[in-house]
Amino acid sequence: MVWLMKNLPLVDIVDGRYFLQRYGASHGAYQHRTAKRGPNKTHDFVVHRHVGKWHIIECKGTQSGEAFRDSQIDSGISQKLSIKFPPGHTGQRLVSGLSIGIEDGNPSHLKIIDPEPEDPVIITESEMEFVKDAATRGVMAKLLRSTGFETAAKAVAAPFGKPQAMPPSTKKTDKKRIEFLADRD
Repeated sequence: MVWLMKNLPLVDIVDGRYFLQRYGASHGAYQHRTAKRGPNKTHDFVVHRHVGKWHIIECKGTQSGEAFRDSQIDSGISQKLSIKFPPGHTGQRLVSGLSIGIEDGNPSHLKIIDPEPEDPVIITESEMEFVKDAATRGVMAKLLRSTGFETAAKAVAAPFGKPQAMPPSTKKTDKKRIEFLADRD
């Protein structure tokens, strides 16, 4: 990410899982299963550039050599979830792999590729305001959390108690949500 930040004018860097929860829950974009590893893992980051482009970034890394790094990149490519933004907003879907050189004298190598998504979540032009909201909330929450304002970060990230953009529809679920918000506030 440091190399990408130095070479691309990245503005908003948001956790991919949060982004999909915040945007997707209200717009039909979701994963059937989520996992910490394998093809059902959400991409690491959704990133916005100041020119209006949105990028999907998956980061891999190892100290086990370039061959293992390349196998990690292949697993990043095989992740089924990706996001497609409308024309004019679509950036790259990058998978990066860092092979960290260790004491045997091998240098470190960074490899970045831009594979095609297999089963993308498609975002329409009319939904772009919700995308920007998800990114802004994610970035603000991360900054608040890093400065010690954990409760404020939670309120910004999840104003309804969960990352979803809209409150739940059932009375029982909504009652629990309201109790949680009262306790948090």
